[in-house]
Amino acid sequence: MFVKLGLWQLERATEKEDLIAGESMRRNLPPVMFDELPKDVRHLSGTVVRLNGEYVPDRFFLLDNRVLKGKVGFEVLVPYRQSSGKLALVNRGFVPMGRTREDAPVIPALITSTIADGSLYIAVENSFIFQEESIAAAGWPRIVQTSDPMVLQRFMGEGFYSHLFRLTESDPNALPRYWPTTIMLPVKHRGYALQWFTMALVLALAFAFSIFRRNDD
Repeated sequence: MFVKLGLWQLERATEKEDLIAGESMRRNLPPVMFDELPKDVRHLSGTVVRLNGEYVPDRFFLLDNRVLKGKVGFEVLVPYRQSSGKLALVNRGFVPMGRTREDAPVIPALITSTIADGSLYIAVENSFIFQEESIAAAGWPRIVQTSDPMVLQRFMGEGFYSHLFRLTESDPNALPRYWPTTIMLPVKHRGYALQWFTMALVLALAFAFSIFRRNDD
């Protein structure tokens, strides 16, 4: 069992290496136009996509429980309307919370731009909503616990594109962020694999010693 667990951790390490290498390669490619995205984008996570249109600045969401460099705050999610009329959801990045939960965070104003570059973000996460009335008493912004556009579109009265876009660091509207491709790096999986293999070796040696003592007796 320990050997099997060790081999599984090695497989996970290889999967993470492939994931990191794939996203790194896609981020370095020229942007893909939004309207040219295929229907199935599951293999395109990390691809830089160029949006052409304008933000909807009077309606945005605050993704709760974000932490950056020890500070608690939110990530700012802003709708972006394509020139074709389609609506996408863009993550600008992190802002620290106000002095208390009742104080609205200070969010840098959007710079007017007809172009936005964001990496395609595909994730599986809990999709539930929480609204903090003390901040969102007037309706906007809305504090939420998910960045899933398919959940948040209920507030817009129209549909979002099914996946989120995270602004590239070079975009003029980008905010600070920490968005690693994976939380657990390949080296950690290999460390766990070593632990499992060590436990298997210890168990095998203990068994061999037990047999040796029994035969000796």
